[in-house]
Amino acid sequence: MLKNFRRFVSQEVFEFCKISIIGANGGVGRSLAQQLKQNNRFSEICLYDISCTKGLVTDLSHINTIPKVTGYSGAENLHEALRCCDILVLTGGQSHTPSITSREQMFEGNAKLMVHLIETLAKVSGKEGSQPHFHIVTNPVNSLVPLAAELLKKHGIYNPRRLSGCTKVDAMRAATFLAEYMAVDPRYVHVPVIGGHSEKSIVPLLSQSQPKFALDLETQIKLANRIINGGQEVVLAKNHQGAAQHSMGYCVAQFCDSVVSALQGVKNIQEVGFIPSEINELPYFACQFQLNREGIGGHQRLPPMLTFEIELYNRAKDDIRENIERAKEFMEKNKL
Repeated sequence: MLKNFRRFVSQEVFEFCKISIIGANGGVGRSLAQQLKQNNRFSEICLYDISCTKGLVTDLSHINTIPKVTGYSGAENLHEALRCCDILVLTGGQSHTPSITSREQMFEGNAKLMVHLIETLAKVSGKEGSQPHFHIVTNPVNSLVPLAAELLKKHGIYNPRRLSGCTKVDAMRAATFLAEYMAVDPRYVHVPVIGGHSEKSIVPLLSQSQPKFALDLETQIKLANRIINGGQEVVLAKNHQGAAQHSMGYCVAQFCDSVVSALQGVKNIQEVGFIPSEINELPYFACQFQLNREGIGGHQRLPPMLTFEIELYNRAKDDIRENIERAKEFMEKNKL
């Protein structure tokens, strides 16, 4: 029986893949860690936070799945969490509080966190090191992705095919809200969402949903506004005591599964995120793209849009341009 058991387990083990979650003790980090522990494509799930991760590591380690759970805490141990990781997810940093309600207010503190994180990653990687797939969940995504790119370039380890910001939650909300309105199974509904991850840059393209639904313009605008304000809907429901955690953890876990699957050779994987792109004149934009062993393999062209969607698209470009400029100003101000 033991021999058969070993054979069964060996069929479940894929290539070694370590994923590191920075900010694991936060709401998104804990939700993400629990879901990744159920994914046998991962060999190691490394949990890092400034505060002690021992309790979380021990708790998750009792789940009878393949991934090994390790943990580190304290600024002095960040390098151990980053060592040899294939996927790096940033969920920590300043989030919504009663006094901090906008992504712009979060930027300064989270930008400093990014500087420290990438400086440490560069030391761990060394001159010949390669960049893990770096997925940024911490807000403001529209500014932190460009900032991360510039910092990675400075340290000589930048790979644009392995950098993304989380916008999958917006696409997930779009599918959920549309399916709810049409009273259909949300698992089989897809709505392209492009732009960025802020209220002014989220562009739901309900006109391009799959399957297509006969929606009048008023309904499309109403649904689009709910998708755009989906994050705020959660914040208000929590009375400004927090933001999306479980829904965010769920969609980030799905994204990470896509990345590890691609690393392990699965073909034709489609994803969405805020990435370095050439889809328009902006250097970064959220769009649909393919994943392969090397990372982002190519993105889809912009689909046709209705007049009100074009207005949202133009607004998004203006907002993203400002967000990118904010990252550049931070670099100049801090002489980075």
